[in-house]
Amino acid sequence: MIYHAHMYYIISDSGLASDKKIQRSKGNFFNPIHVLRDKFKSKYFYHLNKLYLSARLCFPKEKHII
Repeated sequence: MIYHAHMYYIISDSGLASDKKIQRSKGNFFNPIHVLRDKFKSKYFYHLNKLYLSARLCFPKEKHII
């Protein structure tokens, strides 16, 4: 198997209210969540690829077993 990195991220539907308590979203998002997900993923991979092509993002040559 070749080396391939994975990245995980969490986008919460909650926030911290002024009284320091967690406040859940009512579910009526400004944008549908799948639109935000697709937009974030697209922009993330665009900029990741841009860094890689400019040689500012490097991957190790040796194999790592994690």
